[in-house]
Amino acid sequence: MGKTVKRTVGYTEGKNFTCLEDLRQAGNFCTSDSISLDYCGKEKCKAGFSFGPYTRACYVIHFVVSGKGELRKNEKVYPIEAGQAFLIYPNEETVYQADQKDPWDYRWIGFHGYAAEEIAACCGFRKDNPVICVADMSQVDSDVTKIIESKEVTFVDEMKRMSSLYSILSVLGRSENGQPEEDSELEVESVYVHTAVNMIMNNYKQPIRLAQIAESIGISRGYLTTVFKKEMHTSPQDFLIRFRMEKAASLLSSTDYPVSVVAAEVGYADAFAFSKGFKLRYKMSPIEFRNQKKELVISGDKGGYTSIWPL
Repeated sequence: MGKTVKRTVGYTEGKNFTCLEDLRQAGNFCTSDSISLDYCGKEKCKAGFSFGPYTRACYVIHFVVSGKGELRKNEKVYPIEAGQAFLIYPNEETVYQADQKDPWDYRWIGFHGYAAEEIAACCGFRKDNPVICVADMSQVDSDVTKIIESKEVTFVDEMKRMSSLYSILSVLGRSENGQPEEDSELEVESVYVHTAVNMIMNNYKQPIRLAQIAESIGISRGYLTTVFKKEMHTSPQDFLIRFRMEKAASLLSSTDYPVSVVAAEVGYADAFAFSKGFKLRYKMSPIEFRNQKKELVISGDKGGYTSIWPL
């Protein structure tokens, strides 16, 4: 019997600050998901409140319900007011600050996934112009509240949170922020990558080689690796391994299959090799992962909960 490990989700509720974080812990954290929610919150900031410089690990959108402030990145300053939203990209150092006279009251969502960048672009965000207008801020405010209220570490509440996340993104998609001009070369590269991703997802249970995928698409293995890394920020082989391990994590959480059966279900003929790879990925054995206990940790003070995953 493996040791018991706790997976915690943090919930903080104060007078002017509410936050739900470490949602990656609530389910089976999948970097291979098209999009997944990491955290969500709301805050009525004090005059001049500033955050940063800081580098995020995921995509974060702030929605300004009232008041105003500014975002600073790459030596540029972007003034932001009520009715607008701004996006912070992963690995991008930023500072944002509430106005001294009319500080903002904002909501935020943090998310990741292989389609996150494409979804952000469809919402109208650009790296050189990360501020957009929001068509229906009241709907966004309502959806953020629904996410926060669905705070229990259960499958049902996880589905409620994802439903509200998609609702928020659909509001942004309806906002008139213009669509990017298509670059034919980039569009073709994106088709190659998405085709490769779909092939991996549909064939992960079987022996599958990168050369086979490239041949099926009609390009060289080297070119596929190059465009895949460019769009997915990882190699096709690493993506396949992660996808298999995350499918295994889901099976370990939702079934009582023996580890050998789980291994076979995700394309590993050798259960020992699977267990070794799983531990390398999750820092614990498959049995230890199965025995984890999920727990909601409640705090009344901002900063009272220490996030396990980087914001």
